[in-house]
Amino acid sequence: MLILSTSTQLLRQILDALLVMLIVVVLVGVALGRLVPMLGHETFIIGGGSMEPAIPIGAAVVDEPVAPGDLRVGDVVSLRSGPELKNVFTHRIIRLVPRADGLWIETKGDANRTIDPSITPSAQVIGRVVLTVPYGGYLLKLLSIPAGVIFVVCLAGVLFAMTWLLETLEVDRRPRRARPRRPEAEPTGEPDAEPAGAANVDDLPRTVKRRQRTVAAHLAASRRGEAVAAQLAETRQVRSRRSTWLARAAVEAQLPAMRAVEAQPAPGRD
Repeated sequence: MLILSTSTQLLRQILDALLVMLIVVVLVGVALGRLVPMLGHETFIIGGGSMEPAIPIGAAVVDEPVAPGDLRVGDVVSLRSGPELKNVFTHRIIRLVPRADGLWIETKGDANRTIDPSITPSAQVIGRVVLTVPYGGYLLKLLSIPAGVIFVVCLAGVLFAMTWLLETLEVDRRPRRARPRRPEAEPTGEPDAEPAGAANVDDLPRTVKRRQRTVAAHLAASRRGEAVAAQLAETRQVRSRRSTWLARAAVEAQLPAMRAVEAQPAPGRD
């Protein structure tokens, strides 16, 4: 039974750790998908391995806006390319090419053997990579579809349910210490009665504790009695003051009538 209790506690700790990890992962996904754009940055999902090992496939990168004059060789930037500039790729700048129509850049992927086939105008640079979150792209993809959200909610519900079930199963299975029994005295043929005034040394602590409890009970009773007596005395005083006030009010109420009777003239005799 002790082994079962220990395994239950271990499983409970594992579930708690999984719940914390799930909450942290969801918060990271919400921050990348919602909070980062609100701060003026952009988040992109890396779908290829051209920038490994610096940026692995499936990672999420956060880009900050950068002016063309602030670009430097070695910066990792995200650029727009393709028809109508709908494609986005993230590569490292290896050369700056000033031209009459502006600044152009030459880029290359860290894992690629050759440089990109053409140079790109700096106006197509979206931003400089300031943060890389490995596997963050998979998380953003999962949270961007309804099925993924339902999966995360169901997973959290299962973990909460298992945690609650383990809480109901956890009991304290530690054995209680049995109070040792005093050995019974063996008959020796001597009389059991002891002389007056003699006391058993083993019974002294028990006797002292019993007397202490008795004294404490008497003190508590006397204190309760004093409190009750004080309350009764206060009640009598209140009743006495109330009776005096009622009598005085009755007399004051009859004074106008008595004065009116005294003010009437005595009837004359014919």
